[in-house]
Amino acid sequence: MGMTGELNINTDVAALMAAGQWDVAAILIRQMLADQPDDAGARILYGDCLLQLGQFAAAEQSYRVALSDRGSMSVLLSKLALLARARNRFDEALGYYQELRGKPSAHAGGDTQMADEAAAIRAAWPRRPEVSPDQLTIIFSGLSFPGVPAVHWGRDKAFWRYAPIAQAYMSVLDAAGFSYRVIAHPEYIADAATEFGTSDCIHIRIAPPDNPRLLKGAYNILVCPATVADLPISKKEKHPFADWMTLIEAFDEIWAPTRYSFDILVNYTRAKARLAPPPLIPVGNTGLVGEPERRRAIGIQTLDNRKFIPLAVFPRIQPLFSNWSARQARTLGSIVQGMIEEPRVFLAMVVQGDSRQHVRALVEAFSEYLLWHPDALLLILYMAVDLPPEAINPDIARHHLELPDRLLETLCSDRIWLCSDQWSPDALAELYAMTHFFIGCPSIEGHSQMLVDAMTHGCVPIMPRHSGLCDIIDDDSAVVIASTPMDDLPSEHLITAEDVSDALARAGALSDEAYAALQAQAVTSAHRIHGGKNTTGLFQQFVSTLRAAGSADRS
Repeated sequence: MGMTGELNINTDVAALMAAGQWDVAAILIRQMLADQPDDAGARILYGDCLLQLGQFAAAEQSYRVALSDRGSMSVLLSKLALLARARNRFDEALGYYQELRGKPSAHAGGDTQMADEAAAIRAAWPRRPEVSPDQLTIIFSGLSFPGVPAVHWGRDKAFWRYAPIAQAYMSVLDAAGFSYRVIAHPEYIADAATEFGTSDCIHIRIAPPDNPRLLKGAYNILVCPATVADLPISKKEKHPFADWMTLIEAFDEIWAPTRYSFDILVNYTRAKARLAPPPLIPVGNTGLVGEPERRRAIGIQTLDNRKFIPLAVFPRIQPLFSNWSARQARTLGSIVQGMIEEPRVFLAMVVQGDSRQHVRALVEAFSEYLLWHPDALLLILYMAVDLPPEAINPDIARHHLELPDRLLETLCSDRIWLCSDQWSPDALAELYAMTHFFIGCPSIEGHSQMLVDAMTHGCVPIMPRHSGLCDIIDDDSAVVIASTPMDDLPSEHLITAEDVSDALARAGALSDEAYAALQAQAVTSAHRIHGGKNTTGLFQQFVSTLRAAGSADRS
């Protein structure tokens, strides 16, 4: 504050709080608490600052620490009640007000008035669902649903990461006899009971954690299928609506796709987390597919409508190579017919702008693999928004092949083909049917639905085993790529071209019997973890829990 000598903390804090500079006041109070951690008055002021900054969970924690001072009991209960009201937790607020009754308080009259207001609001507040499945109203919302325009959010392409999972959930509920509705903007609805004619409403939001939307008056569930690993666990925003951690804690439950994501939610949020692997997408003939079926799949119309272009990266004359590559666009059928032998097909998925996928290591390793296995074929599905063929090569070079510590070399191959089209689940099923290996080398992964679906159709994964991949990748069902935890980011892993080359060499050396064993185990693992019966059982257990909670509330 520009002062010398002893700091008058109380005067400075009072002035800052009066001026609305809550963040600076919080810093000063935290400095004092470092020397006097048992000062209940400072704890209360610190909680007040956090409350004004929208850090509700941290404010509650500060108030509860101060509860050890019995002389501050009344004022703390009043503040906790106010905080509960701000978070729409009226049952909790009423509990605090009931504790305040009969206790001496400087705000006894105001507390009584606020208690009456909270009771009136709670009486009018729509009840959460507590009945049997056939009486529930289930509402879906998310980034991409059939009939609802897709919304592109950050680097995640809604069509690729969220629409297939939404379709899978709806198909499972259809099979189980649940009815549901799909809405585009749940945040626009003032009251679910008024809008849908029932107070027994479950809202399932399928979206990344940085795009949560609540349906007021419903039991809100956030399904985070892919990006829980992106939670900014070390960052707190000053504005509450810019803080993911605050926003997702407003949901009644969060469904995590993997054990890794579940642990992140449990350790870094106060939200109620549930381990709920997304169901499989019920399209195509899942299971083992023999070689004749793979060859016939090439001629299916859905694949013949898709055009691939060869990888052609030449830094100094890239526009010339890009235009040449675009003119070479061919269907899978014509690509395979131009090869001398029936190819072994490798499939990779690359999300535009996601630098954690080690695409250069993959391309360099596969180029080396082609020297010894010229019959191999790598298909890269490039998930980019509205990208014309002539822009694919320069885009993937700029976002994924250029590295700050290495010059970009010429990378051209007629055995590595790129496609930026949007693929329907049915078309992907046909593509999986002709694919032998699904390959990827991410440094961190929350969940990959395409990997799971590929395994369901008999593709053998070539993947690392870390983060969210630990649930489904092991030596019995995949060719595991070696990875090393990064020193500065231990949650992420480094994968080199040598690591990928080693895995490709082991995949190429597999006998037919060894490949068949991996294939069978991959199918079994995918169905065991992500089978539709698991999701149906989860819904039934979930509804039973709500019904039991509702009975307890009524008693």
